[in-house]
Amino acid sequence: MLELSPNSIGAYAGLYEAESRVNGQENALRKLAQRAREDQSLAAYQSLIRIALSNRNISGAERYYADAMDNLPDQGAELKDVKAVIDYSRAIDYLKTGQLDKARDVAARSLVTNPGNVRVVAVLAEVEIRSERFDEAEKMLAQLDEQAEQLGHILPALKGDLAMAKKEYTVARSAYEKAWSLSKAPAVAEKLHRVLGLLKDQKARSAFLADWYSAQPDNLLAMLLVGMESQQKGDVDKAQTVYETLLTQRPDSVAALNNLGWLYYEKGDERALDLLARAAELAPNSPAVLDSYGWVLHKFGKTAEGLPYLEKAAEMQPDNAEIQAHFNEAKAAG
Repeated sequence: MLELSPNSIGAYAGLYEAESRVNGQENALRKLAQRAREDQSLAAYQSLIRIALSNRNISGAERYYADAMDNLPDQGAELKDVKAVIDYSRAIDYLKTGQLDKARDVAARSLVTNPGNVRVVAVLAEVEIRSERFDEAEKMLAQLDEQAEQLGHILPALKGDLAMAKKEYTVARSAYEKAWSLSKAPAVAEKLHRVLGLLKDQKARSAFLADWYSAQPDNLLAMLLVGMESQQKGDVDKAQTVYETLLTQRPDSVAALNNLGWLYYEKGDERALDLLARAAELAPNSPAVLDSYGWVLHKFGKTAEGLPYLEKAAEMQPDNAEIQAHFNEAKAAG
């Protein structure tokens, strides 16, 4: 294959895939890196960088890029687009970990050499929003208006983020609704659901949750919210079904374990004890979870076992009347 396509990224990627199946990914990468140096091949380096980024190994991609520039110094222009992707990935990584100054620095440096990279501009806008540098963020967003079609839902979502940061919730709602109409992105759904709650528009919030759940029935947060809403409305059967389904996909969901355990308790089903025990193990410092488990133990005749959980919950929330009442009743019975 390489003899036929010596400059093909796909050829080197195929070499990597074949080698990794036989000798593992680490050895395959080492061999491909060696081949890139020996062949002085831009395509091989591009393949290495793509593989690293696909594995979320940004540091590896940066090393391969630096190696390529050392060995192929006249190929900088050909690697420009690859470098832009690396910079974008690094800036996003810094953004996710809250390292805003580093994200800003990477994005700004990237834009010096590639000013047309609208996704990096979008990252920089998000950095400024999180840093509460709203004037700078607005400048960035105005700059992105010209590439609105290229950015799709990202631009209105950023405008929503800016409005949320400024506590302009009606503006944020409109922006997130536009973003949702362009792409059913889970992150947008979470933000739109939240802002509808802040606006206290329960009817719209409930209608949107139904739309979100219909569009993404396997989304774990949507499932949890539907279960909670159904439980609050008294639709116990629906809530139980949703929680049970959620736990098949996310068995460590504390909220689902706790809520489903409570539903089982209300039905007199002792499966509640196992679920609530798991919830308490996963969240040993949650007063609500400790209260649920301790109370259900007490109500199923295991007061001595339940008291320590209720006592701890009561100590953690001395002003919670329900938790205090549960503890006092169990203490009197014990």
